[in-house]
Amino acid sequence: GRDMDFSGADPHKEFMATYGTHAGLKSGEKIDKGKKPGYSMASKMDSLIWGRDFDQSGADPHDKFVEQHGDHAGSLTIEKNWRPCRKAGYSMASTMDSVIWGRDFDQSGDDPSASFKKVYSGSA
Repeated sequence: GRDMDFSGADPHKEFMATYGTHAGLKSGEKIDKGKKPGYSMASKMDSLIWGRDFDQSGADPHDKFVEQHGDHAGSLTIEKNWRPCRKAGYSMASTMDSVIWGRDFDQSGDDPSASFKKVYSGSA
């Protein structure tokens, strides 16, 4: 605390001298150990920009992280092949790709509505 009466006494020091050997976490001056550099601080940009690996993260910090924590719980973050979330259907068919780029990107044909009508011709 603050020395309100300007007596020069340090109550905390007296308390620690009296009860310093008792159980419990001791309060007082804490030593700042700093922050340990982790995966979030690792970068490959230092090597690209300055030609030196300042943070000693190595060529691929992600591989090092997966190697250290690969057997822990959770889903691994790996690159997967892209696949659409649903099967392409009539709603995804378009004739504008042929009009704009002169190419049928989605392979829907010249008239996607004709093939749609053919599939559902007897339906209500």
